[in-house]
Amino acid sequence: MNRWTAAVLQLFALTLVSLVSLTGPGAMAQSYPSKPIRLVVGFPAGSTTDVVARVLAAGLQNTLKQSVVVENRPGASSMIAATNVAAAPADGYTLLFATLPTLSTGTLNEKLPIDPINDFTPVAQVLGAQFMLAGSADLPASTLVEFINLLKAAPAKYQYGSSGNGSTIHLSAELFNRGIGVDVLHVPYKGTSEAVQDLLGKKINYAFIGLENLQHVRSGALKGFAVSGAKRDPVAPELPTISEALPGFTAATTMLVFGPKALPRAITDTLNQAINRVLVSDEFVQKAKALGGLIIATNSTPDSTRTFVRDEINRWDAIVKASKLKN
Repeated sequence: MNRWTAAVLQLFALTLVSLVSLTGPGAMAQSYPSKPIRLVVGFPAGSTTDVVARVLAAGLQNTLKQSVVVENRPGASSMIAATNVAAAPADGYTLLFATLPTLSTGTLNEKLPIDPINDFTPVAQVLGAQFMLAGSADLPASTLVEFINLLKAAPAKYQYGSSGNGSTIHLSAELFNRGIGVDVLHVPYKGTSEAVQDLLGKKINYAFIGLENLQHVRSGALKGFAVSGAKRDPVAPELPTISEALPGFTAATTMLVFGPKALPRAITDTLNQAINRVLVSDEFVQKAKALGGLIIATNSTPDSTRTFVRDEINRWDAIVKASKLKN
């Protein structure tokens, strides 16, 4: 081989390396996103989760300079949405906006179609939210203690609603019921908004609902008994925490963004950084405050999100097993 042939071969090799680098994961991340992104939500339009998803989508659209479209696929405790995203290509154009512990309902359903740990790539935490324990206006109780005593006296008389079997508010209500030692009939709905409507219509007696429904309490259409978190909420300081009557009780939900499994790390990092920028924007902060009861996550990483997901799933699975809940 003469030196000219060697030089040509070396040039060819360098060109090949350049082409590979241009078409590899790094280049894909640099060009991402180049088309609209779907943000799939397992709750109906108008629910708190849907509202937050739409505010986040609008912020991401401005940050990423690409359309981000919210797609509602409610039902089966978010499993319809989750299976759709789990089966999507791992290219960053189909994402799941989900809540924990909703994704951790495996112990409620032995035929769960997805594995919440292994079928997704955690991207970022978005919000934490506590709930309000609310009752229908005709309940003969005005305080949390009076309500607890009412349930204890005749639990078979009452029904509680939720946004579906295995949903966060279902598990929160069961945690509350078990804590005070009662067994109450559960009425599942497709979403929280449907449960709220039947609570307003006095078709069910109580439910854990979002603090965005506080206006119904202040108008007298519902009774507010307590909040579910560790501290009283600034938007409703008059409501005690459940732990004030039931020590140690806490229940909340966390909203997160996931991609399909094996989402390239470069794309995951791009999305994580974009989400964190949106979360500190004035527009997002103001809209989150208006909803009430929401705590914005800050500076989560894909790795810290994965650890959080594992810990939360373990915690709620233990609660489900202890309560012996099944679909």
